This record gives sequence, structure tokens and C-alpha cells, in this order.
Amino acid sequence: MLENDNHISSLGNDEIQAKIQNYYVKKYPNGHEPATWRIAKNYERKNYVDRIIAAKSRKINDILSFHKNVTQRYLCFNPRGKNISMMNYAIRAQKEFNKSQHSYNVVILKQVKRQIKRNQIALGKNRKNR
Repeated sequence: MLENDNHISSLGNDEIQAKIQNYYVKKYPNGHEPATWRIAKNYERKNYVDRIIAAKSRKINDILSFHKNVTQRYLCFNPRGKNISMMNYAIRAQKEFNKSQHSYNVVILKQVKRQIKRNQIALGKNRKNR
């Protein structure tokens, strides 16, 4: 999303206006139906414009810092800070669920590890395709 916003912010004003007017978002229906696209609502369009304005003022060092931060939050198996990483959240949630007396076993930590692994594989594939 960040790279797409940077690309759009580098376009001319007329092209940017056209992108804003034709902005669509994915609609996720309930059940097992496939996602569809719909025209964005006013607040979604405003958020999109705000992202593009922010992208125009962003510098390369900010982008690199942002990428590093996202990587640490969502792709590392090592817990980082109390409220920073996905892994730390999973560890805390697993402890809370283990405290309660349920007749079933909640396995949050295992599921989050699986998701982090999927995210790492997807990132690796994206980097190879560049």
C-alpha cells in the first residue's frame, strides 16, 4: 500500500484526481462468497486522499524506517517490546487463555507462528519477483 501510494503521489494532478474519483475498495461478503469491488464511500475516499498527501511529503528515510518497523512487528519470531510485535501479543494472549478453566484448548501461539511463517514466505516471493 505504501509503495502504491508513493507511485500515485508522483503522478500529475489530473491523474491523481482521476484515481481519487475512481477509487474502489474490496467488499468482503459474509460466508464463502468471493470478494467484490465497490465504489468507495466518502470517508474511505478522504482516507485515501490523506494517504496520498502524506506520501507526497514522505522522504526515503521515513519509508525505510517504516518498512523496518513493519518487519519487526509482523515478520519476527522474537518478541519485541510489550505492545509492539505480533509474537508478543500471541504470547500474552496464550498466557491469558491458559489461566482460564475451559474444557477446550486454545492454541493462539501456534496459529500466530504459522501466520508469521506465511508472511515471511510471501515477502520472500515478492522480493524475488522484483
